[in-house]
Amino acid sequence: VSTEIAPERVLPALAEVAKAAGASGMVGGQVLDMEYTGKEDVTFEDLETMHAQKTGALIRCACASGAILAGAEGYHVDAAREYGKQLGAAFQIADDILDEIGDEKELGKPVGSDREQGKTTYPSLLGMPKSRAFADIHRQRAINSLTSFSGEHAIFLKQLANYVVDRT
Repeated sequence: VSTEIAPERVLPALAEVAKAAGASGMVGGQVLDMEYTGKEDVTFEDLETMHAQKTGALIRCACASGAILAGAEGYHVDAAREYGKQLGAAFQIADDILDEIGDEKELGKPVGSDREQGKTTYPSLLGMPKSRAFADIHRQRAINSLTSFSGEHAIFLKQLANYVVDRT
């Protein structure tokens, strides 16, 4: 197995990274996060947009750029991008839940820190049962986006989606 990456794949992969890191990605999401901290009128749509730009952009980028670098066809890159988008949403919702009910030793950070900082989270907007249900919806969407993949790679990605939501 060759470990060389075809040079013509590098630029499109870097474009994914640049978009995910810039104003419409992580940087923009972080600006929104700072703007929303302490505000009480943050909507569900605001929260989704912020997290799609922060956590979601980075996970989506990792999935899409990995597919590009591996030489995947366009529809596989699109599927990887959708998987990353849904995985990122599931991850963030699960992270918000763990910030409320997780074990500090396992998390490596204080439980309740989002609440103490005045951050709007999925549980603060939706409550815990709806937040869990919403994480499950995104997990299933991530898994469903893998229909064009097969073999061990698909199995690993499905297991990863399950882990992200079920982790403690």
